[in-house]
Amino acid sequence: MSGMCGLRVMLPLSLVMLVFCSTGLALTCYNCQSYSSEKCEQKMPCPLNQNACLKITTDGKSRSQCWEMNRCEISSVKNEFQLTKFTSSCCQTDLCNSGRSSLPVTSLVLSFAAAILLIFSC
Repeated sequence: MSGMCGLRVMLPLSLVMLVFCSTGLALTCYNCQSYSSEKCEQKMPCPLNQNACLKITTDGKSRSQCWEMNRCEISSVKNEFQLTKFTSSCCQTDLCNSGRSSLPVTSLVLSFAAAILLIFSC
């Protein structure tokens, strides 16, 4: 019987570890490199030297791509893209440069399942 109890504890702990461990090697960002008022749907795994997702908006149109976090300051973006009036943002989680604020649904569901299993185990 104690073997079953151990399994009931290990399963939720495994789920928690799965939530907090990254399965991919690279960050994934939205990647639309021409300015558009349309929502960007194209996704791209970033090269290892690009550890941030960038979104630039100017004149109501946006572009999104992988970028280097140490080049996210306004002056670097301004010089690289030759812009004068714009907003930009950098972030470091998968698909965070969509412009939408969304909850990481998979992490929430797995965390909830782990919590339920822990409550009802043994």
